[in-house]
Order: sequence, then C-alpha cells, then structure tokens
Amino acid sequence: DLVTENFRAGQRAQFIAADLEGEYLLGLEKSFHGVVAVEILEHLENPHRFLRRAADMLVPGGHLIVTTPNAGSPVSKARFVREGRFQWFGATERAELGHVTPFTAALLRDALASAGLRLMSLGSFGDARERVRGWWKILLLARVIAFCARGSLDPSGDLLVALAERPSGEGHA
Repeated sequence: DLVTENFRAGQRAQFIAADLEGEYLLGLEKSFHGVVAVEILEHLENPHRFLRRAADMLVPGGHLIVTTPNAGSPVSKARFVREGRFQWFGATERAELGHVTPFTAALLRDALASAGLRLMSLGSFGDARERVRGWWKILLLARVIAFCARGSLDPSGDLLVALAERPSGEGHA
C-alpha cells in the first residue's frame, strides 16, 4: 500500500510503502512470495505498469492475488449498452471513489500475461444486480446478455478475483 493507515496486519507482517506506478522499486525486486492487490487496479491510470512492478517484486514461483470490479458482468455490459458506461465507472464513481480504469475478465487475463504472469485462477463474487434493483430495463437487458453469453467461461459476479504466478523460469520480461 502507499498509505500506512490502510495497513492493519499488526505485528505479523511488516508494512513497506511502495509506489508501484513509479519507475523504481528501490531494491524490492524478487523480494516477496506473495503480493495482494485488493481493489487497486481500477484506481490507476496505468494498471499495466502496476502489474509489471508487482510481478517484478515476486520471487520466481511467487503469487499475485488481485481483485477489481468486473466490467464484463452482464449487468455492467447492460449498463454500457444503455448508458455508455460500465457499472462502477460513471461520473459519480470517478468523483467519489476514484474509479478510472475498468477491467473485463479478458482484459485482466491480457494484462497479467503482459506483465509476465501465468494466470492460475480467475473467478468472481458478489451480485452485480444489487446496485440496479428496481431498474427493470437494465435487469432485463442483463438477462438477455447473460442468455446470449451462455457457455462463456467469463465470470459474471460483481468483482473479479485472479490468482497469478510469476513463472519459475527466466521467461519473465
């Protein structure tokens, strides 16, 4: 994290402030067996740089866990078709939450691969319909989109969760 106050692991883990969007890692390369990025990517203008830096921090065989809002959920796609914006990425969310970069499952897969990471697991959780209760047009359109996407492996929950690994070989860029 960049803000000490956000870190509450107590005495079990040491807090290290790191600007992973910056140019340098200050000797943190290949230092960690695990990096967890919960609800970070959507706040960054350059999440690809962040993922490369996170990959650089991992030892070979180290793991990255990342979560981000799922712009590819049927509800989010329905909102895009109807409103021209993904769920969690409107003007209000930009102003109040700082959400600037949406990810679908496909975009997250590509970003992790570009960072030199091997995707081990990708899923989702949460009900994307919670934020649109009572919006019958969005809910109906989301059902149509979900029907058309039957058989797709893309997760449909509100938040994406990915587990990726830095390969043990020197294939990392």
